[in-house]
Amino acid sequence: MFWITFFEILMLGLLAAPNDEVILFDVILRDKVVGELRAVKTTTATQTTYHSFTNIRTSFITKLEVDYTTRVVYREGTLADAKVDISVNGRTFTDTHTKLVNGQYQFFKSGKLEKTLDLPIRYSSIQLIFEEPSLIARAYSEESGGFFTIEKTERNIYEKVNSRGKKSIYEYQNRALKSIDLDAGLISFEMVLKD
Repeated sequence: MFWITFFEILMLGLLAAPNDEVILFDVILRDKVVGELRAVKTTTATQTTYHSFTNIRTSFITKLEVDYTTRVVYREGTLADAKVDISVNGRTFTDTHTKLVNGQYQFFKSGKLEKTLDLPIRYSSIQLIFEEPSLIARAYSEESGGFFTIEKTERNIYEKVNSRGKKSIYEYQNRALKSIDLDAGLISFEMVLKD
């Protein structure tokens, strides 16, 4: 699985077409850059595909290496497929897959069907990187298979609250994401758009 993920990441960098939207963020912990988020949005007439890869390398009590890969496909504005792979120190931490089958979403965790959803999904986590959620109050988490709330707290600033009550702050400038204060549980990170 590592090689597939590595290959996908390599291809993400090599095959990004000139019309693709590519965004890079530094991941910051205690005022030190410890990683990078790279995201690519590819749009055709009927489909939008999002890829993101985040890598973090730091020491927090012990060595911490996190690789977070997401691939999400929307067809005609509706989520069709989403895959999230997270590894921590080389071991699989999360492996989820959401797919639309006959009008119903199936959410798989570690290859096992966990739940089904019947409502259409039109906005999810990865879109926060590319699109200011100005009219969005609730969105789908590709990682957890659940929904989170989004609340505008100030002009161009939004608070995302996940199902466990963890809050992250997204700040936009001219409708583009500028920074994220991310509550990841034991550790909080900041992600800042690279110049």
